[in-house]
Amino acid sequence: MVRVACNKKLKSFTLQEMVVVLLITTIVVGMAFSVLRLVQNQMGGISAIYTTKTKVNKLQQSLWIDFDKYETIYVDALNHKILFSNELEERWYRFIGGQFIRDSTLQVSYTSLQGYFENKKVAHGTIDALAITTGKDTGAQQIFVYKVNTPTVYLNKKHE
Repeated sequence: MVRVACNKKLKSFTLQEMVVVLLITTIVVGMAFSVLRLVQNQMGGISAIYTTKTKVNKLQQSLWIDFDKYETIYVDALNHKILFSNELEERWYRFIGGQFIRDSTLQVSYTSLQGYFENKKVAHGTIDALAITTGKDTGAQQIFVYKVNTPTVYLNKKHE
């Protein structure tokens, strides 16, 4: 009978080496998730700022289009409205409770709203320019829109 010696050692990791690897892996994965959370927070902030700026830009663009499209612009301070009109149609903007609203689709908070006609402040009546300061939630941005008056505007102004 021949005896075979079994003194061969298998190459493997010790328990301590495995624990160290698991610990290092846990630390690296934890750091990766922390960085991911910071990036997500930053992207959320950027998204909120973009949404706010887009809303104000949409209002400004809408006002420029309406100032160009409509011949008569009339501020009705008693009813908190601005009326844009021409021979074919009308459009209303409302300003009430610190909100400047067009239809129900566009709403921007404001802190200051001032109408002008011929470079003079107008609280009630025909205007040819409008200055709005948006609220703090929209970055207190300045919007100023104006139009060049036609002779019809001056004729209508005499009848006010």
